[in-house]
Amino acid sequence: MKKLSILFLSTFFLFSCNQGKTAFVDSLKLLKDYKETQDIQKKFEKKSDSLKAGFDALSQNFQKDVQDYQSKMAKMSDKVKQETEQNLVGRQQQIQQMQQVEGQRFQQESQASMDSLLSKVKKFVSQYGKDNGYDYIFGSNETQNILYGSEKNDITATILEALNKAYETKK
Repeated sequence: MKKLSILFLSTFFLFSCNQGKTAFVDSLKLLKDYKETQDIQKKFEKKSDSLKAGFDALSQNFQKDVQDYQSKMAKMSDKVKQETEQNLVGRQQQIQQMQQVEGQRFQQESQASMDSLLSKVKKFVSQYGKDNGYDYIFGSNETQNILYGSEKNDITATILEALNKAYETKK
């Protein structure tokens, strides 16, 4: 029995000494509070507002032309009505197609920027882990990969500070 206890304690100490250095990062907080993420979001908000303003102007112009047509159509010949209606339908389709194309382009550009940002953050965290002797740095997010982690193992603030500092020096 004594030998079994010694064997158990020896095994316990052996495994406890081999535990690696681990930590976790709140991925959502990290991305939300990262200055580059905020700058990218502002950039795309401005671009979205600009696109919306441009399309609003096109739509208002189109609506004005439709109203103009409706007020004058009683005095128009059938041929002129038909040509005007075809012109208006063509313009409407063109505006819708432009909105769709620009919307897709905007979405792709936005997604590419976010993908690039995520890649950059992952590389940064990986390098931070290597430089600071971590065996694992886990990410916690909305899917709750980590159900519990001691606050002493949460290095979100430390990584966020280092990330923002690196971003500011590259600006």
